[in-house]
Amino acid sequence: IDVGGGESVLVDYLIKLNYLNISVLDISGKAIEHVKSRLKEKALSIEWLEQDVTQFATKHSYDIWHDRAFFHFLTDHESRYSYVQVLKNATKKNSYVIIAT
Repeated sequence: IDVGGGESVLVDYLIKLNYLNISVLDISGKAIEHVKSRLKEKALSIEWLEQDVTQFATKHSYDIWHDRAFFHFLTDHESRYSYVQVLKNATKKNSYVIIAT
């Protein structure tokens, strides 16, 4: 899952490298629609999730959690705590978590 993926091109590269089961989570529906438009029919193979990460609930368990810039927007303790709880609930044991700040 690419958290806060927005208009990032990471998903483009993952598709080119033939990765499967890709999810992109972003609070902005406009950003998601922009990327879908850019990817055209390739966007159909992606799971697009428009939601606030601190309230994100999923039935999936992810092997890789990638967040290139979102965590630093969470400046209060409650939001950061919620983020960490969501991350723990959404990732598998021994998964990879990549967070850039």
